[in-house]
Amino acid sequence: MTEPLKVMLWNANGIQKRKQQLEVTLENEGVDICLLTETHLNKNANLRFQNYVIYSTSHPDNPCRGGSAILVKKSIKHYEDDSISSNDYQATTITIETSFNPVQLTALYSPP
Repeated sequence: MTEPLKVMLWNANGIQKRKQQLEVTLENEGVDICLLTETHLNKNANLRFQNYVIYSTSHPDNPCRGGSAILVKKSIKHYEDDSISSNDYQATTITIETSFNPVQLTALYSPP
């Protein structure tokens, strides 16, 4: 990958109820990677976005609170790294393969 990437950070405050708004923003802004915080997803969530792969980390107690996720365009060469789910924070990490060096990106949610 040699082209610049457009990366966006978004505090979702519940992604399921704001999915349509996020989809429109991703398309209109040409976002390649979206780091999401406060997703409020549990381990059973089955969320999908057209043209994107989603990786998510939920709160360890599995309630619909906290959480992080990363949306990455399917066309970008990448892989998921280990996620961390604790009461103190939830972190989702991917590595992007570039023509120079691999680049890691992490979406992290830590409650106040």
